[in-house]
Amino acid sequence: MSGISTFWVAHETGQSATGNQIRVQQMAILSRRTPVIFIAVAANALLTGGVAGSVQLPGFALIWTTIMVALSMAGLYRWAVRRRKQSPERVSERGPRRIAIAATLQGTIWGIGCAIMFPIMPGTEQMLIGIVQAGMAAAGASILATLPAASIGYTVGCLLPFAVRLALHDDVLSLSLAAMTLIYTVALLVTARSFYISFIDSVRGRVATERLLTELSAARQDLLDAIASSTEGFALFNSEGGLVVANDRFAELLQLKPEVARSGRTFEDLLKGAHGDISPDWIRSQVARYHACDGQQVVAMPDGRWLGIGHRQAGRGGIVTTLIDLTVFKENEAELIRAKVAAESANSSKSEFLAMMSHELRTPLNAILGFAEIFMNEMFGPHSDERYRIYATDIHEGGQHLLQVINNILDLSKVDAGRFELDVDDCHLGDLADSVVRLMQAKVDEAGLNLVVEAPEDLPTILGDQRVIRQMILNLLGNAIRFTDAGGRITISITAEPSGDQTLTVRDTGIGIAAKDIPRVLEPFGQADAGLSRRQDGTGLGLPLVQSFIALHGGTLDLTSEPGVGTVVTLRFPAGGVTDETANAAT
Repeated sequence: MSGISTFWVAHETGQSATGNQIRVQQMAILSRRTPVIFIAVAANALLTGGVAGSVQLPGFALIWTTIMVALSMAGLYRWAVRRRKQSPERVSERGPRRIAIAATLQGTIWGIGCAIMFPIMPGTEQMLIGIVQAGMAAAGASILATLPAASIGYTVGCLLPFAVRLALHDDVLSLSLAAMTLIYTVALLVTARSFYISFIDSVRGRVATERLLTELSAARQDLLDAIASSTEGFALFNSEGGLVVANDRFAELLQLKPEVARSGRTFEDLLKGAHGDISPDWIRSQVARYHACDGQQVVAMPDGRWLGIGHRQAGRGGIVTTLIDLTVFKENEAELIRAKVAAESANSSKSEFLAMMSHELRTPLNAILGFAEIFMNEMFGPHSDERYRIYATDIHEGGQHLLQVINNILDLSKVDAGRFELDVDDCHLGDLADSVVRLMQAKVDEAGLNLVVEAPEDLPTILGDQRVIRQMILNLLGNAIRFTDAGGRITISITAEPSGDQTLTVRDTGIGIAAKDIPRVLEPFGQADAGLSRRQDGTGLGLPLVQSFIALHGGTLDLTSEPGVGTVVTLRFPAGGVTDETANAAT
């Protein structure tokens, strides 16, 4: 059955959606045409049997007529019983197959009977039977066209025996009629095939339309579900301003009364129907924004809440309105602002306190250093005991160390407070490095280290604060001496790059710093080894102070280190040195 159909016209078969829809439509069309088929067969059988029986073989004509009428009445009864049932959504291949067999059988019985009863001699009866035969074949081919096997079986069964009967006669007229019958058969089948092609195309179009409608319906439902479950308020207004759809969150955020949130209401109607004391001026401003479609804005609601209300143009002239509750975010923002202000105030207070304390400490400390120098130099005569001079020396060295710590704290607090001012002048990094080396050479020799300075002779000058740059080199060299064992090497190298930038690098072969500790040592008072048993003293202010100073010069600090290998600190000074813009940006 499906083989004949697909040979006739290639199309989907089996349990596919199109294949099932083809069978459903075949059965539906045949069900509508069944009464016509059976009534026509019965009426033409009576007419043909009566005409043919009056000429020849009346007994055969009676039997044939009875069979055809009985088959027609049985088929009509079966149709009348089954038509009360609801049309099925799925049809198996057995139904069309049974109809094809029945149609082929009925067409063959019709064709054989008419061929036997066809008068040999030309006359009115012969013409009448031929016309009825042609009409029945044409009716069957067209009515059964949606079922190719039935159409082919009925048409061929109806006309082929008739053509064979004519061909058995040797006269030219009979042979010509036989040939015309075969040509007529082919013409009917070609016409039925064209009908079937149109039928298949219509079914395919219907299946595609139903599939598209199903997908659109599913997509629409998914969209509605997404809108309904969204945490944002959503509403769609048509080109006339009437509400099309809105989720529950939209009504909740606007605090709409249930009787207000109905389709067809305008945005202005919704605002007027909201709970709370809403002024007309506020409503007018929001309606103006709605018509302007000015995007998303944060709006203060009259009840103290904050909403993000957005209006955007939709297709076909509509407007999409979205609502977001930003009350919690605004409260968090206000809290963060208060915390930031409090932190800045605390930091400023801390910096001011440290600056004040540093100043207060330096005054008595300078007196202590002065008296210690008097004892060290024996200005009022020699000591009776050498230990007085030794103790005075220890007091002086401790005081100097404390003064350095106080100065570092004071400088760091000034930088944090944005009150550190640079004394900008021409600076030669090589000369500044040499001056620091001369100052620290005694400590280098005492530590048993090898110190090398590498700098080109034609190094250009840059703008900067000589005292600050010298302090940076002094801090870096002091750290290298402090954390490098005897026999180690310290290298200070200065280079000028093609871009005009200059770099000053201090490289040592000391104990190194673990990668995880590098961020800590760049923080004020940070120590890579913070335990009680750490091997070297220090306040942890050297590197943070260097980092702040190089930032004031518009440069950067890069620190790389590996435990057991050493540490490399590189200061990069921008081309030309510090400017007012870089200094202001750093502070």
